[in-house]
Amino acid sequence: MTPTIQQRRYYSPKEISAITGLSMATISRRIKDGTIPAVRIGRRLLIPASWDPFQKQI
Repeated sequence: MTPTIQQRRYYSPKEISAITGLSMATISRRIKDGTIPAVRIGRRLLIPASWDPFQKQI
């Protein structure tokens, strides 16, 4: 069973890009400078679902 949006804890950078309309390059840059929080799990970078993509920082 796949988790619903409410059950998700993390999003991939690609999913955040689709949600916000920002390019992958911008997402990567924002993760690198700390504007977008990210957690490394193995080789994957994941953004916590609790992060608000529409806050004033972007």
